[in-house]
Amino acid sequence: ALNYLTGYKEMTIEQLKNEGLYDRNRFVPMPIVIQRVALITSPGSAAHSDFMKHLEENEYGYQFYVHLYSSSVQGDGAAAELRAALARIDARNYDAIVLIRGGGSKLDLEPFNDLELSRLVAHCPIPVLTGIGHDVDISVLDMIARGPHKTPTAVADHLVDLFVSYESSMNTFMVGVQ
Repeated sequence: ALNYLTGYKEMTIEQLKNEGLYDRNRFVPMPIVIQRVALITSPGSAAHSDFMKHLEENEYGYQFYVHLYSSSVQGDGAAAELRAALARIDARNYDAIVLIRGGGSKLDLEPFNDLELSRLVAHCPIPVLTGIGHDVDISVLDMIARGPHKTPTAVADHLVDLFVSYESSMNTFMVGVQ
């Protein structure tokens, strides 16, 4: 089964490259600050609660507006649910789309290697950030996303860090203006 999975993943990558989609989302401009987030994950999961807790309890008090687009993230119907969730998002209302899940087996990552889902992500007009929670194997979505991160918490930390960097640069600018 693993040879089949590796072959499927390689075919997805090759097809995306042939269609000119492999690098497309990686070159979407990254906002200076990401505050409005379309989150795709399984509600109530550890990934969901870890991500939200990190954003809500950040030490700087930065506010994030997160809209959850519910989807299973593993199992037979997960790729179709992830595609449907992504299709419901009006990118004009958000700064970025975040796809997260907790760790799991190599087989559990298969929905994130789905060709149709990868095509949708590639065509997103705003950055897609992933936190798929897997150290050993990288999914196709991690490879094509504007901002791949190892875990949901790492994505949340990145969003907070963007705010910190922006605030720091503004404070430096204001000191220079006076």
